[in-house]
Amino acid sequence: MIGLSLNALLLLFLMIFTYEIYADPPGPFTPLMDESVERKLDPSILMELEGLKEQKVSKPLEIIVRTKGNMNDVQRKQIEEVGLTIGSILGDVFTATGPLTAVLKAARFDFVSYIELSRKLEQK
Repeated sequence: MIGLSLNALLLLFLMIFTYEIYADPPGPFTPLMDESVERKLDPSILMELEGLKEQKVSKPLEIIVRTKGNMNDVQRKQIEEVGLTIGSILGDVFTATGPLTAVLKAARFDFVSYIELSRKLEQK
């Protein structure tokens, strides 16, 4: 009888413990980002990330991505699968549009060197 109630108590403890871990994530959006990914991101993208943590809605971002070489078809498909729409490609640089979550996923790829927000240039 004691063995059964001890097992039931352990099971109850395990259920409560796992509920605390998985039931309520720390915030609305907390991506797993290691230092190597963070170094690939322009400070303006990191500011967008902070805004999203404060529960602001992120608009689609227009970005410029530098890769470690000319992009092949497999890499292009990987970029599109994470949710980015590729615009122009010129050598080891391409433009894309998509949500911040897709930008963060793309930064994890080994072939991506750097990502920055696109800026409108004004003629003088």
